[in-house]
Amino acid sequence: MTDLFNGHLSFLHHAQEIERRLYTWLPQSRFFPAKSRQIDSLDLIDLIELPRDKHLSHAHTDRSHWFLGIVRVVSGDASFTLTVPFSCESGFDDIHPLKQSLPPELGASDTGNAPEFFIRLLHLLNSGESTGFHGRLLGVTLSRDCESFRYTERPSGDRVHSLASDTSNSTVAIDNHSVLKLIRTVHYGIHPEIEIGRFLVEQVPRWEGTPKLRGWIEYRSFLSDNASGVVAVLHDFLPQCASAWDSLALLLDQEIKGDSYALQHAKNLVTAIGHLTASMHEALSFLNSGGEFDSSPWSQSDREKQADESVLQAQKTVRCFADYLATTQRTDTWSADQLLLLSERMRIITLLGSVPTRIRIHGDYHLGQVLAGGERVYVIDFEGEPARRLCERRVPSVAMRDVAGMCRSFDYAIACRNRRHAGSLDSGDWKTTSTISTDWLVQIFLEAYESIAQQRSWWISVPEERKILFDYFLLDKAFYELQYEMNHRPDWIGVPLGALQKMAGVMITP
Repeated sequence: MTDLFNGHLSFLHHAQEIERRLYTWLPQSRFFPAKSRQIDSLDLIDLIELPRDKHLSHAHTDRSHWFLGIVRVVSGDASFTLTVPFSCESGFDDIHPLKQSLPPELGASDTGNAPEFFIRLLHLLNSGESTGFHGRLLGVTLSRDCESFRYTERPSGDRVHSLASDTSNSTVAIDNHSVLKLIRTVHYGIHPEIEIGRFLVEQVPRWEGTPKLRGWIEYRSFLSDNASGVVAVLHDFLPQCASAWDSLALLLDQEIKGDSYALQHAKNLVTAIGHLTASMHEALSFLNSGGEFDSSPWSQSDREKQADESVLQAQKTVRCFADYLATTQRTDTWSADQLLLLSERMRIITLLGSVPTRIRIHGDYHLGQVLAGGERVYVIDFEGEPARRLCERRVPSVAMRDVAGMCRSFDYAIACRNRRHAGSLDSGDWKTTSTISTDWLVQIFLEAYESIAQQRSWWISVPEERKILFDYFLLDKAFYELQYEMNHRPDWIGVPLGALQKMAGVMITP
């Protein structure tokens, strides 16, 4: 640590000023998990300088300092530990967090325009560790490729570029060689992305459905018995790939404009995603982490408990929806009473006669978690649902949860297409000009998935019971989406509401 923050008392003095600035800045950041809440308390837990790489030709003349801050935020009954990059050129008065959309008085820049921060982060991963005031950063590599990947000259913006599709973390591609992700919300414990990534590299090396994990950086706290949490992850970079969301959106636009090839290309893409999803579940079915995290049968008592929890959560959403309707005075939607009746149908899973084995799953599966390039597709980001605790993300679940998540993503893709093209065609209802619908995408996806998943212990072979399971997870996901849209994008509540209305007419009543 440089003399810029010399000594514990000095750290405490500077921390108070940094915390004051963060109170203003954090709520405006896209990665902040409590945008709609008031910050009750904020503490700068640690500030760790990232070491210079002596291999860089300009290292002896570089006077800049780059830090990773560990910040603890309390908002209501929720608390978060966040990572915040900082830089300064000369002294404390010049230090500022690195992120986009900052108040001008902080003079800050976007991390995507600060390649040296990520180069130093990569160097830390290779060099081993850096110690702060209350903890240290430790780098772990799984491949010698990481150690040989160094710079001999000052990095420029075209060698490190931000991947804008990542909204909850800060992710960059470095020289089309590696993808380095700074995890913005830190959770202490075994991280699913590292656990699953190591398993796929070391135990299922022939499965090529995901970019290879190459290394990661942990923060270990001296204040919490060396509790550790992952703050950065390094993967292989896959050239000439785009998210499946963007790829499908392009094909949907082309098809509505009359491109005769777009329909077949869309079918090929969705078929590939179905095959990828099933092969992912096949690989993950062999991951056993010990105890409660091992694959296990889905017992009747487990299903009853899950049904109770789902109904309770859905009913909380319905109460929020009732308040929303009262506030907005909307009358063009379903009533809260209708949704309340529908929520009880989630007890449908207690009717299952045959049940699948629970396995480790992706947990946050949608089109944005798939990369498409040429005829290949790849799944990324095994973090699980960010709002859940790590231990909850690691608990085995039913493969159908991922399947339903992808199908709901198809519905959103169609809804986005509809909005893009509404009013753009002259004759009648423009939707009748398109062959591609949510049902069309779902059918192709499920057929491709089941061509691999059939007869597996984690899948149900009986069509009637498979539909019961599918309907349950669709309903559970749609209620989750309704809550999300009310909080963040009220103009989009029609998408989950439309799905809920549709399911009300086809679901079995328990």
